[in-house]
Amino acid sequence: MNEMLNGMYSKMNTSADACTNFYEYACGGWESKEEIPDDRSSWSSFGILSKSNKDVIEKLLASSKEGKANEYYHSCMDQNAINGRGVQPLLSLRDSLNLKFKPGSGCMTSDDYNTLAVDLAKLYKGAGVEGFFCFGVGADAKNSSSNIVGASQCGLSLDERDYYVDKDPHTDKTLLALREYIHSTFTKVEGKEPDATLADGIIDFETSLATIMMDKISLRDPQKTYNKMDSSQLEAKMPKFPLSLFLNKLYDGKPVNKVDVSTPEYFDKLSTLLEKTPKTTVYNFLSWKLFSAHMSHLDAASFAISFKFSQALSGVEKAPRREEICVGRTEGALPDHISRMFVDHKFSEGSKKFAEKMIENIRKAFIKNLDTITWMDKETKLAAKNKALKIKDKIAYPAKIHDDNFLTTHYQTIETDPEKYFENHMSAVKFSVKEECDKLGKPVDKEEWGMTSSTVNAYYDPSKNEIVFPAGILQLPFFQSDYHKAFNYGGIGVVMGHELTHGFDDQGAKYDETGNLKSWWKNSTMQRFEEKTSCLVNQYSEFTIAYNKGQEHVNGKLTLGENIADNGGFHLSYNAYKNDEGSNPDEKLSYSGQGFTAKQIFFLSFAQVWCAKSREAALHRQVMGDPHSPAFARVNGAVANSEIFDEAFDCQRQSNRKRCHVW
Repeated sequence: MNEMLNGMYSKMNTSADACTNFYEYACGGWESKEEIPDDRSSWSSFGILSKSNKDVIEKLLASSKEGKANEYYHSCMDQNAINGRGVQPLLSLRDSLNLKFKPGSGCMTSDDYNTLAVDLAKLYKGAGVEGFFCFGVGADAKNSSSNIVGASQCGLSLDERDYYVDKDPHTDKTLLALREYIHSTFTKVEGKEPDATLADGIIDFETSLATIMMDKISLRDPQKTYNKMDSSQLEAKMPKFPLSLFLNKLYDGKPVNKVDVSTPEYFDKLSTLLEKTPKTTVYNFLSWKLFSAHMSHLDAASFAISFKFSQALSGVEKAPRREEICVGRTEGALPDHISRMFVDHKFSEGSKKFAEKMIENIRKAFIKNLDTITWMDKETKLAAKNKALKIKDKIAYPAKIHDDNFLTTHYQTIETDPEKYFENHMSAVKFSVKEECDKLGKPVDKEEWGMTSSTVNAYYDPSKNEIVFPAGILQLPFFQSDYHKAFNYGGIGVVMGHELTHGFDDQGAKYDETGNLKSWWKNSTMQRFEEKTSCLVNQYSEFTIAYNKGQEHVNGKLTLGENIADNGGFHLSYNAYKNDEGSNPDEKLSYSGQGFTAKQIFFLSFAQVWCAKSREAALHRQVMGDPHSPAFARVNGAVANSEIFDEAFDCQRQSNRKRCHVW
């Protein structure tokens, strides 16, 4: 008990007012002692645990050169061999793709469109590079057991459209950094300085793409982004582009009869844009996409060019250690091998059983909570209960990672030549692309995981109606089986409640218990639900961060789903804790003269999971495009909506404030 309380107390700033800024009260001590490492854009409880997990993997990979993952890692670590080859591996890759599209001053002819279609397929299959649209295979949102080809907008070098729209490329610092990155990349790869207008042309083209893209708020609506049509209908949107030829080459002749187009209007406007874009601009853009995708995997000088651009976006001061970079790349190439390593050396099966029980208690709390919700009609409540009961939970790791035959045969095409890291990297890229393309015509693999077992995160998948908790997060500061229940429910319990609530947030609520996009709510209840969630939109939009000598507001519409899940998970986990056998929220615990109730431990554990510091550029980037609110807002927003919190910390003077309640 002392170990737990000591760890918690060391992070606190008890001079802060818990009632007005609980984040500072819970994390102020942590913030005063922790510094953001030079090689990080931010530092947090998540980041510290993630680094610890990667350190475990690094030791295992570095300890031996035997085994596929170890071989891949050591090829990445051989910088002498990598530096000795310079940019030649990338030039060889370009030659091997046998691209036929050529630059030219005029616009594209019919033959040019045909050549472009074939080259775009070659770029994706042979280099994992997508051009000005993205195609992929995944679950059909309205028939979640079947896979379908999906088409969407893409093509930007920056995270999203707002970096381009209404910005002056000659004065905007982010676009100026992008211009320098493009110019330096072409200089390095081609061995000579390009025409000064090359980078401007690429940025102008990307800006044109950005202006015709759907905005980030609309993209959150699964009903707006589900537009299933015949492939011929999509082809009609781009009459000069031979889509059928592109799809035939991309999927090796497999029939593609239906396509789910997330952004139909984008394809309408893309057709017009391509018609007036010079061939040279299209050629330079595709060259840039190829170069930038693999620049960081070349020699040290090429990596430095790529990293300099990352610095401009995130404010990070230096690159991570090579060992850490190569751990990440090995995990990306051979995820199941790394999951096996991590689980075998780090995870306790007892933690899995403990977590299973907690999830079940939180599920029960959700179902019990439905009875208290006055804005939901009886029929929709029954459907919500049915959906909650059918949510599948995946904990720690998939069984297949302990199947030696699977590990050997599934990844057999990934190369591990000790002297050819770039080719090893490309074999992993092509393997990943082929794995995805091969899903066409096959049923959805319901056992597939979207994260490796060492990942410090969790997720809800609406198309499978499942919640997933990798082994990597089932550790301190989220979870420790011999710590007080209140600690575990405040930590990993809130994360579990958060993911379960995603099944009923503004996106998840549009999927039924089988994972199909379907209206299963009464219209009147959905209207009341949206009224409830609008309270959260307004509340979180009031939070601000410091940026560029001013303030920038959190986007309450962009972060709505996560804010619903934060508040719902927080509420559900507390109720699950309170109802767990033997729990006593008013139990008193003491440490070094400081007294806490179990109820207070719950809230402190919740808040300290989110202790974080970010560089200004990184926080700005988060607010621009991340659906998660900044850490301080996640904490202070949730507790502001909790009457139980006010009771725990004697905040009665705020008992009349407006609160937002959904779940």
